[in-house]
Amino acid sequence: MTSARVSQRDRLFVRMLSAVTLLLACAATADAADPGADTVVCERCQLKVIHRVTLTGRASGVITGLPREGDPVKEGGIVVQLDDRLPRLQAELADREVANDVDLRFSEKSRDVASLELRKALSAREREEFAFSEMEVERLQLAAQRADLAVEQVLHDLEVKKLQAELAAVDLERYRITSPFDGVVTQRLKSVGESVVEGEAIIEIVNTDTLRVDGYVSVEHAWRIRRGGPVSLQLEIPDVDLPVEKETFAGKIVFVDAEVDPVTSKIHIWAEIQNRDDLLRAGLHGRMTVTLDKP
Repeated sequence: MTSARVSQRDRLFVRMLSAVTLLLACAATADAADPGADTVVCERCQLKVIHRVTLTGRASGVITGLPREGDPVKEGGIVVQLDDRLPRLQAELADREVANDVDLRFSEKSRDVASLELRKALSAREREEFAFSEMEVERLQLAAQRADLAVEQVLHDLEVKKLQAELAAVDLERYRITSPFDGVVTQRLKSVGESVVEGEAIIEIVNTDTLRVDGYVSVEHAWRIRRGGPVSLQLEIPDVDLPVEKETFAGKIVFVDAEVDPVTSKIHIWAEIQNRDDLLRAGLHGRMTVTLDKP
């Protein structure tokens, strides 16, 4: 029994030692603390994709248009087209309802006639008191008011038709999924002819013009690193010697963590690196040199 307890304690000690060793190894990839330096170097920084999106169906339907993997797409361009014959006809019908002004023209003409009859009756009474009876004048006044209200009703109906046309146009747009940014199709989860439901993943788009690179710096440098500060990156690819490793890529600091890691006394930062000539690849590692503000 005692031997089993010792063995369990030994295994726990080995696990704790492994965890500490891993933590120290990660901390070793950060900069060497030199408070008076002009730059600080972060080792083994990994490149990551910033702009990646999976587009989902905004309506249920059958896919009629879809780019292939590797195809470039433009911001605002249609990348997924669903069968939109029915909503397109509904939108066209709503537009024609808005364009039809027959009811408005008829009601306005009726109002003009009723108003004219009332004015003539009142004018006749001014010339001759008994030309029109009080009952006839009231009837003409009521007819004029009814004609005014009829115009108001037609105008109200027209506004409702305009809103219905806008709703039809919005519904039609749900059958056309556009790209939120310039990029490349990296994965097709559906094919042309397949049915999709609202919210179902269809296609993935990635933009690698700008990549993210993470690093850790000693707390001594925390007050000399600012957002927008310049950085440079050089790739480090193990076991090979490639020309791209001699290239230097420029970028800028985007994020400086407000919290210091209590174990390593390091601060997490990350920068955006311009992917010049599309030479960088997400997942690779490199050395990031951060330019510090003057002390």
